[in-house]
Amino acid sequence: RLSDERGTVALMSDGVKGFRLSEILTDTERLAPPPDVGATLYVVHQLTAAIAVLHDQARVAHGALGPERIFITPLARVCIVEHAMGAAVEQLKYSRERYWKELRVALPESAGLPRADERADVTQLGVVALSLLLGRLLKADEYPSQLASLVASATGSTPSIGDWLKRALQIDPRGSFRTASEAQSALEQVIRADGFI
Repeated sequence: RLSDERGTVALMSDGVKGFRLSEILTDTERLAPPPDVGATLYVVHQLTAAIAVLHDQARVAHGALGPERIFITPLARVCIVEHAMGAAVEQLKYSRERYWKELRVALPESAGLPRADERADVTQLGVVALSLLLGRLLKADEYPSQLASLVASATGSTPSIGDWLKRALQIDPRGSFRTASEAQSALEQVIRADGFI
C-alpha cells in the first residue's frame, strides 16, 4: 500500500529494459505492415515456452498475460511482467466480457465465474499470437465474438498456424489445448512443418 490518505494499492516490480509489446503493436498499426510470420512465431515460441515452464516448474498460472504485460528486450527476448496480477484480478469476480473490456484480460468460456488459471494462460497466448499476426491490439468489441473471423483473416495462407490459434483461443473446446506444454509442442510441429526454423 502506498502511504497516501486513500491507502492506494500498487504493484511494484523490477524495471525491464525494452518495450511493452502493446506499444510495439500500437506503433506497428500506425506506421508499418504487420510483422512477418517468422518474426511472430519467434516471439510466440519464446512466450509459449516461458509459460510452459511457469506451469511445469512453479505450478502457477500468470492469469493476466497480454501484450500490455510482455516486454521485448533490445536483444529480442521476451520478458513477462506483472505475474501477480492474475491472482488479484480473479478476486474481482467479473464476467468474462467485463474482464476483457475493462482490464484487457482474455479468459476462456467456463461454467460459473471465469478463472485466471493455466487454461486462461493458453487462451491469452492465443490472443497475443493473434495480435502479432494482425499487427495490432485486439479491439474491445472483437473478443470473444469475432475470434474465428480474425483468425481466418490473419492466417489465410498458413492454415496450420490458424489451426494452432483456434486451439489456443479455445474456439472449439473439444480440440483446445489443455496446457501450455501441449501448445508448445504443437507450435514446434507447426514451425518445423512450415519451414520457419
